[in-house]
Parts: sequence; C-alpha cells; structure tokens
Amino acid sequence: MVILTMFLVLFSPVVLAATIQDTPTTITKTQITTSRSAERPAIFSDKIIWQDYRNDNGTGISTDIYMYNLSASKEVQITNSRSAEAPVIYNDKIVWMDGRNGNFSLEKPDIYVYDLSIHKETRVTTNGSYSTSPAIYKDRIVWTNYSNSVQVYNLSTHQESQIASSESMIFSPAIYGNIIAWEDFIVFREENAQVGSNTSDFSIHKKNPTRDICFMICPLTRKLR
Repeated sequence: MVILTMFLVLFSPVVLAATIQDTPTTITKTQITTSRSAERPAIFSDKIIWQDYRNDNGTGISTDIYMYNLSASKEVQITNSRSAEAPVIYNDKIVWMDGRNGNFSLEKPDIYVYDLSIHKETRVTTNGSYSTSPAIYKDRIVWTNYSNSVQVYNLSTHQESQIASSESMIFSPAIYGNIIAWEDFIVFREENAQVGSNTSDFSIHKKNPTRDICFMICPLTRKLR
C-alpha cells in the first residue's frame, strides 16, 4: 500500500505538471549582424534576409539587401544598388523593391528578384510605375502598382497580370496558394473638389477612411488586363 501511494503521488498530473513547469528552458540568442543598421528581416528555411544601411554614407536613404545562411554561417550581399528595400523570400527567390532606375522622390521603384540557385538578378517591372510592397509564394510575385492595383507576376510563364484595382488605395498584398489578400483603404471624395485645382480630389478629413481586408481566389494562369 505504501509503495502504491508513493507511485500515485510521484506520477500524479499535479506533480508532473509542476515538474514540467519547473524545468528551465534554455533560449540561445545569436546576433548575425554588427552593422547596427539592419532592419525588416524575413526568413525561409535556413536563410535570413534583411535590408541594411551600412553602405549609406550618411544619406539616410541608401539600403541594400543581405542574406545570412544559417547552415553555412555565412553572410552574402545580394544587392549593391543602394536603393533596395522591403525584401521577401521563398525557397531560393529573393524579391524586393528597388529605386535604381529612378528616384524614390519621383515614386518610381521597380520590383526585382534574385535567384540564389543560379545567382541571377531579374528586373520584374519595367513600366516606370510605382511598384511596392512585394510578396512571393512559389513562382508568383505580387505587389501594388501606384497603390491602386494589385499585380501578379508568374516566374514560370513570365506573364504579368492585374488582379484587383481600387479608386482609392491598396496596401500590403499577401499571397498563399492561389489566394491573394490585400488591405483596401477607402477615402471619400470631397463634395466640392475640382480635379486639377488646388483642392484635393480626395479627402480623408471629410469622413473617416475605412480599412478593410479583401481577398481573391485566382486561377493559376490569368491574362494581363
């Protein structure tokens, strides 16, 4: 009876829970950059990417994309344009927005992709538009164009398509499978606004703007509108 009582006490749920809770958890933090100017990390498998101001030379706007391979414990510089931002990664593809062909003050960044498997960089957009906020899933890249449309580019077919558009603004597109989601930011027209005058065509002061999340289930192939 004594042995049975000791067994029940030792292996009761309360005792086991206390033992589990009292077991210390060791968390090891590893610092992979020393530039003190790294931000916006993204990760896939054993590869971490980020944008870094280390080559800025005091301007405060010059950024490049870097990658750290956890398996090889090695850092690699992906871009040297000093105008690369907002990196994302899927498998061996790194995607970002880059202002090398214009000027960010003129709102003309492009979308670029770098294939780590073949060490090749490709410019995705060439229409001189304001292409930002890229996301990637498998062979499809999505981004916003002038903040009023969602575009998708198929890396396998090299086709670009417009998925959605808005009279107001679209932000933060995301993709998984054949589902694309985005933030729809609706502002309201000023009642007496005149296009081309000093009065703004849109007003976010007349009424509170609305922010909603929209999504669309898209076919795997879609022609450009």
